[in-house]
Amino acid sequence: MTDLYLVGESHFDLYGYGRLMRIFRFLRPFAIATEDTGTEFHEALQISKKLQQPKTLEIAIQNALKQFPKANHETLKLWLRSVHYSVQAISDYSTPNSIPVLYCDDPAVLTEVDFRGAWGNQPSSANAEMTRFLSLPPEAAKQDIQIEYEQEYYPISDLPELVEFYSKRDNFAEPLLRQQISRRRLQQGVLVYACGLDHLYGNYRPNLFDRLADLNPIRMKLSDADRLPAVQ
Repeated sequence: MTDLYLVGESHFDLYGYGRLMRIFRFLRPFAIATEDTGTEFHEALQISKKLQQPKTLEIAIQNALKQFPKANHETLKLWLRSVHYSVQAISDYSTPNSIPVLYCDDPAVLTEVDFRGAWGNQPSSANAEMTRFLSLPPEAAKQDIQIEYEQEYYPISDLPELVEFYSKRDNFAEPLLRQQISRRRLQQGVLVYACGLDHLYGNYRPNLFDRLADLNPIRMKLSDADRLPAVQ
């Protein structure tokens, strides 16, 4: 029996909230770890809550259409409502169950990357991928995410800068997860860590799954939640 579940997420998953909640309800973790800093987590949670309000969501849709004018309106709406699904699911499960949340991303490393610039820069690969995805109708977008989940591994090793970026963050997360597992002896349940697919299935070595192999973790993709029985 394992103490650690590693859940690989597609950050575009339009149905990620329900899937992650299904995993939490099935596994009943004693703690949840997330690929966020504490500051990132709470800022994203506030944004997520605001986007559940119809007026705020409509304003966000109109603003997003300025950057992505070819976006499918329904897909854009689904994406904005789920853009921080992981944070929202972790909060919605951990708060009423008094479960601690472990923040496993390195703020020092993240400050080295201009994420907003990457998404806002028209020629960037990040912007091009988002433009392509948002132009799909909802069913096609859902299938696009499923195809992503069905990949056996994710090609990272030929991108040295990305390998370095991921490796630094994995190096930060690993000891935090190990420390939390060591405390598990006094508690029932498992530790669930939700992070991007690349960290667990990327073809760079060692990825985070490799680093934690001696703990015999169970590695799964968020889409695997569809095969779990529903638990209230």
